[in-house]
Amino acid sequence: MLASVLGKFKLSALYASDLNRTMQTAAYLADATGLTIRKEPRLRERRFGVLEGLTLEEIRQKYPDYYEMFISRDNHCSYSGGETKLEFKKRVLEGFAAIAHAHPGERVAVITHGGAISRLLRHTLNLPDSPFRPFHIANGAINIFEYVQERWLIKTWGWSYLP
Repeated sequence: MLASVLGKFKLSALYASDLNRTMQTAAYLADATGLTIRKEPRLRERRFGVLEGLTLEEIRQKYPDYYEMFISRDNHCSYSGGETKLEFKKRVLEGFAAIAHAHPGERVAVITHGGAISRLLRHTLNLPDSPFRPFHIANGAINIFEYVQERWLIKTWGWSYLP
């Protein structure tokens, strides 16, 4: 249903993280708009390396040192094969900026993950990178950002078209 609503926005491009779940979501929008999905790996969720896919309890049992780092939510810690929060933030913001620079003045849809959206919102509103998230990110919601003079503006947050 959101795809049919977004199809009315006269989009010039469609980007998505190259992970399966975002590509599946983007496919609905591609069908509704006739646009080709452009994969943008910088919009992937944060890489957690050896902790990827594990529950908190599994992390505690298998990697007790990493468990302590994980629950501390330190912005500088990373795990074997993973990235720090700061590295993740830099990657995601570079991905969003590259899209904005490629489409000045155009409407572009970007399908990505909650962590990537959180990074862009925190950056836009100059919110600290704390473990507390003072906002909700709804699945399937529309968040509209505008890129003006190398700065992001938030136009709409959490809009959802539900019958």
